Amino acid sequence: MAALYGVTKIAAGGADVGLIVAYSKPSESDVNAFYATQCEPFYQRPVGFDHRAASGIQAQRYLAEHGRTERDLARVVATRWRDAASRGKVQIESSPGEDEILASANAAAPLRQSMMSRQVDGAVAILLAREDIARRASRSPVWVTGPWRVR
Repeated sequence: MAALYGVTKIAAGGADVGLIVAYSKPSESDVNAFYATQCEPFYQRPVGFDHRAASGIQAQRYLAEHGRTERDLARVVATRWRDAASRGKVQIESSPGEDEILASANAAAPLRQSMMSRQVDGAVAILLAREDIARRASRSPVWVTGPWRVR
């Protein structure tokens, strides 16, 4: 939302430059409780629906519609773990194989614990600017050309 606000404010002439900063500190909070507030109509009357449950339902539907199995899902996850480990950007001792993934604890059927993303602290910042400023600041700026297109 902040990026969209920044882009529209610059496009409307209300600003020349905008700095958008976002961060996440799941190490200091209960992430499931946060997502539950977005999913449940009455947070004081929790029904247990959170991002994990929603992901499980989406995975069930995908497998059913495409004639895939949990093993197919585990194969994709194992490949992604290997890819991440080979790039040196993920702190893991070894990447799990299909059998190890399928043997991990159930997170939200058919998803297993090792299929879920790990919670990590992080931050990101983007600098938005009018076209003339962007051309001066970078040899290869990224252009926002519409609500869903970037060139």
